[in-house]
Amino acid sequence: MKRTIVLGIIAAILGIACGVKKSTNASVSTGFTSEQLKQAETRFPGVNSAELAEGKKLYESRCSSCHELPHAERMSQSRWNHEYAAMKGKAQLNFAEDRLVNAYVSGILVP
Repeated sequence: MKRTIVLGIIAAILGIACGVKKSTNASVSTGFTSEQLKQAETRFPGVNSAELAEGKKLYESRCSSCHELPHAERMSQSRWNHEYAAMKGKAQLNFAEDRLVNAYVSGILVP
């Protein structure tokens, strides 16, 4: 399972690095609005909707395995950064997963 996730993340990163064209109807397939995608892209240049969707899955599964999900939409960016720094090691995220979760929450949820 972990190997599949890691390989998928690597493939997504390589796709971005190689300049794969982004889908024009990304919000339809992932559920993110164009405004959310624009905000995420501003905060995390190069991130795409597939990565954000993977970050959402990781956030919901890893973070909720120990506690209720925090209300990130009510946090400031600095508060999220503080909370996330304290918790990401406990979630046992590798480098790529760390980026995806942070891009999703920081880019989509935190105002």
